[in-house]
Amino acid sequence: MLSGRKTFAIMILALLIASLAIIQPLTVKATSPRTIIVPDDFSTIQEAVGNATAGDTVFVRKGNYTIPPNWNTYELEIPNSVSLIGENPRNTIIETKQTHRGIFGWNYGIELQDYSEISGFTITGDIQVLALFGNGRITNNIINLTTNGYQAIEAVAGTISSNIINGVFASDIGIQCSSSSDITISNNIINNFGTGIYIWGSGSHVNILNNTLTHNDVGIKGNPAILWQNNLGVSNSVKLRLNSGANVTYNWWGTNETRIVSRAIVIAGYDPGDLQGKVFFEPFLTAPNPQAMPVQSDVLSPTSTPKVPELSWLITLPLLIALFSVALVLRHRRTN
Repeated sequence: MLSGRKTFAIMILALLIASLAIIQPLTVKATSPRTIIVPDDFSTIQEAVGNATAGDTVFVRKGNYTIPPNWNTYELEIPNSVSLIGENPRNTIIETKQTHRGIFGWNYGIELQDYSEISGFTITGDIQVLALFGNGRITNNIINLTTNGYQAIEAVAGTISSNIINGVFASDIGIQCSSSSDITISNNIINNFGTGIYIWGSGSHVNILNNTLTHNDVGIKGNPAILWQNNLGVSNSVKLRLNSGANVTYNWWGTNETRIVSRAIVIAGYDPGDLQGKVFFEPFLTAPNPQAMPVQSDVLSPTSTPKVPELSWLITLPLLIALFSVALVLRHRRTN
């Protein structure tokens, strides 16, 4: 039969081992999802994104960052379900250097894979700056196409919201997208392109809401599913060029005169004056929509620094057991 002292020691040892067994798996679990900080954790955005996995956030502190050119289709790929967040769109700047055309078309600066996100940057590029695939999100950025680079954004599926998108050449496109995909374009300013938004294909799944299109040769070209509450009246030579008839009511066309509005809308193959019955544009807004502006803020990301995980009861309980065990040992020594 074990003595009382030996029995007591075994009990204390068992409690300590149980405490360690509970703490160990929780330590591993607390590391994911992660917030990876540039340049604290990695000096470049490429390294940080390359080490990120689904659910992670790559937070980039303000500064100038260059994505060097390569011969791949994309200079930088944001993996599935990874968020790339800048500290401030005014002074967190990414410059893409892609300069060549691929075999099957233009290569891109940054490509967003399924459910990934980019937000909070000024992004500049000489050719196609961003490619959006798989329900990703491009939000709260300033995007500048600096030369005759064809288009700023190509979108296959996802959301483009609250961006300022600037071009410099009349032959370029602000946003190009397929009409057969589910795409939402909302609350952007699209400025100084040959075509602000170009929708190609025979479907009708592109929703265009609360945007301001300024100083484009053609504001919107194609067949949107929904065109609602947009400002198209600021120096766009042709406000809207459609492939067929459509309902485009409740937009601002820059005037309250029905005849002038009708001549700002063109259907391919039809006389601009022969739109009645083909395009429904009345009623239209009688003043610019004040909500059709992007929302910009000084700090866009809620995850400026990674938080220390809070201690749950599953962690605090073993610690209390260990402390209680130490107290019992001290008391046992004093009684003996």
